[in-house]
Amino acid sequence: MQGFELRRCLTCGTIAANVPPDRTPTGSFYDEIYREIEVVPPAVRRTLDGWVATAEPFRAIGKWLDIGFGAGALLDAATARGWQAYGTETSPVARDLARHRGWHVATTLEELGTPPDSFDVVSLVELVEHLAQPDTILRAASFYLRSGGLLFLTTPNATSLNRYLLRSNWSIVAPPDHRVLFTRQGVCSLLRRHGFVTSVVRTSGFNPADILRVASRRVQQHNRVAVARAILSSVDSSPTRRALKEGVNALLNLTRTGDTLKVWAKRMR
Repeated sequence: MQGFELRRCLTCGTIAANVPPDRTPTGSFYDEIYREIEVVPPAVRRTLDGWVATAEPFRAIGKWLDIGFGAGALLDAATARGWQAYGTETSPVARDLARHRGWHVATTLEELGTPPDSFDVVSLVELVEHLAQPDTILRAASFYLRSGGLLFLTTPNATSLNRYLLRSNWSIVAPPDHRVLFTRQGVCSLLRRHGFVTSVVRTSGFNPADILRVASRRVQQHNRVAVARAILSSVDSSPTRRALKEGVNALLNLTRTGDTLKVWAKRMR
């Protein structure tokens, strides 16, 4: 795939790309994305607000850590509900923008300088698929999250309908940017190894643009984030379309074939 060898775990079905160190993207890889001030669409904002609401029962210290916070939309939703925002991000541009918002941010968790058991919530949103060693970041998340705290994780789903239909033509199969595509079994196994008990796993989302692109034999990949947001905005403009989306997502969750895995887990040690 694009010059990278893909390997599938025979036990859980997780797919990994063999990416040489010299092909690994750096923090500046995303600078141009974060340089522009992001306008979060209303539908995305409602989704983020919903995620933050699910964390409310875990509030004790009042601190939220978002590892790889990107443009900061989730932390922005968390601070709107009174959480103290902490985060790490490799992009210098993203860190500068976050500091202007008054957040506590750094390049690495060590630089952040917080002691263990400091957070009620640790979030890893669309992050683990970029990592050569996801175990390292889960070990760190367990270290900084208090006992009984919430880990919230999202990542592409290797058993999604789009993956079944398109295989390596799915736009999410994108090494060296995406290195690991987890299955439900694979991500739950990863969490168990680091002392987390999975409470809820959901799958949702289906982007028809990939299928249309392949059907029309377009070789060039589209901007998957921009296309997904355009579709979401179109769906959100109509009550009928919103109801249809909710029905589709319910079916995708039931069959475990949505594009995205969303995981809520508790730290138990």
